[in-house]
Amino acid sequence: MSGVGRRHLRRVLAAIVIGCSVALVVPETAHALPKPRVDVIGDSITYTANSEILTTLKKQFKVYVSGRPGTWMAQNFTTIAHAPPAGDWVIELGTNDVGDDNANWASDFATEVSLVANDQCVALVTVGTRLPGNDAVARGLDAAMAAVVSAQHNFHLVPWGTIEYKNPRWLLPDHVHPTASGAQKLADLEWAALQNCQ
Repeated sequence: MSGVGRRHLRRVLAAIVIGCSVALVVPETAHALPKPRVDVIGDSITYTANSEILTTLKKQFKVYVSGRPGTWMAQNFTTIAHAPPAGDWVIELGTNDVGDDNANWASDFATEVSLVANDQCVALVTVGTRLPGNDAVARGLDAAMAAVVSAQHNFHLVPWGTIEYKNPRWLLPDHVHPTASGAQKLADLEWAALQNCQ
């Protein structure tokens, strides 16, 4: 090969090497974008589904889960108020307000909504319509959630409260808490609701 041919070959190889280096840098830069944060606040239903929620949501989000069994909406206000700003939310609360016939459920729900009203995305999980306790509270709470979702573009509904009864394998014998497959269904519904904001 002549000297000119060798020089040409070296230039071509150098261009290929530089091109490959640039091509390798671009995906690395794109990958460095931070994941959006989502806080999942709930009661024993979230506590039971913790593993499935984390696994499903962490593919796209930086996830924080607080499932506190036996708590009413009002007992989670401090947790909500002290979360870092600019995050997304999944709120699965109200089951114990129904079960304990909380007379203040409407004002408690209004306070819950006010705490997250300015955040980018809030997914509200409906409560079961066949829970032990006051079904008027369950119906009222689900209707209040639907009203907020229709009035505010950053709120979205996770209709677990009705979907959970469609498959008998999704609930434990207490008809409140999800089985492993029910927990996965709940996590999938939460993920789908959050896609409305991304």
